[in-house]
Amino acid sequence: MKRLLIGLLILGGVIAAIAVIKRRSGSGVDEWDSFAADDVYARASATTANTADAVKDAAVKATDAAKDAASTATKAAKDAAAKATGATKDAASTATKAAKDATAKATDATKDAAAKVTGAAKDAAAKATDAAKDA
Repeated sequence: MKRLLIGLLILGGVIAAIAVIKRRSGSGVDEWDSFAADDVYARASATTANTADAVKDAAVKATDAAKDAASTATKAAKDAAAKATGATKDAASTATKAAKDATAKATDATKDAAAKVTGAAKDAAAKATDAAKDA
């Protein structure tokens, strides 16, 4: 924001200087006298007017370049945001799949453990029954 304000101040100064130089570099003496009859400043030379045109052209080119750079930066930011969104979606999908797999494996392990405990309990009950019969 600070750079923008400084740039606008410089651009305003350049435009003001161009306006003053254009005013001072009239083509005819009669036009000059009628425009500023009691102006005590001397008329600017044609070289100064040409320099002002060159400065104006440079300012226009700089403005266009800044607009192009801003447009390119905006496009790059949009592309990066789209790629980040895609990567986030992929990561979320991968995490969901991993959670589902882990849940399925835990369920299977729980079933296996329950089956082993049930089998061990049955074996223990059978041995206890046999031991009670023998006694």
